[in-house]
Amino acid sequence: LLGNNRSNLIFFDPRVRNPNRTNSNIMIIGKSGSGKSHFTKKMVLRLLLQDIKVYIVDPEGEYGIICKKLGGQMIDVGSALDSRINPFHIFGVMQEESGDTILTNEQIRDGYRSIFSSHIQFLEQFMQNLIPDMTNREVSRLSKMFTEAYELKKISKYEDFTIYKSTDYPIMDDAMDLIKKRIKQLSDIIAKDSNRTVEVSSELNDLRNLEVYLDRLCGEGSLSTLWNG
Repeated sequence: LLGNNRSNLIFFDPRVRNPNRTNSNIMIIGKSGSGKSHFTKKMVLRLLLQDIKVYIVDPEGEYGIICKKLGGQMIDVGSALDSRINPFHIFGVMQEESGDTILTNEQIRDGYRSIFSSHIQFLEQFMQNLIPDMTNREVSRLSKMFTEAYELKKISKYEDFTIYKSTDYPIMDDAMDLIKKRIKQLSDIIAKDSNRTVEVSSELNDLRNLEVYLDRLCGEGSLSTLWNG
């Protein structure tokens, strides 16, 4: 029960979907001091009592106390002193089949491969949002490096990703190591046979650009404290 209007009680369950309400989005608006924050915190408490996970983006830090009191975790994306967000961590879960349908081994493998493919697409979009100047060709080369980073960590695109711990996944440093290794390979090819310069120069230039782009996310880069780990 949220409250009432002039004629009816107002009930809201974010888990309910029907033809009249196809999603759970709500907007809370009102004058300063009208009780928006108080109402929202009460709603958050009710959701938690129903074992619903709650994630809050809190730029003003007004949920810090309630987060601490309820045993939640706070991630400071400004300083990132206590936590890291690893873009390589895959959280995808297979959709449960309804009824008595039993998935074949091949369907299960295809399902996990689809989750992996979707996450690679997420990584591509993540990097494009972070570095708008990247060309499509550079994104394609970076995507290949990301896939190789998973392979080096022995993470299969055909397995249940919930079996892996957070420390099993690659991080930005691993992708950077692959880029540097490939740059050296291409440079050695050119040094040994100058006739192949034209053949590999395009890839080499792209990888050198990617090395510069990722530098902020790796090692001691300015964004490494948040995204590299």
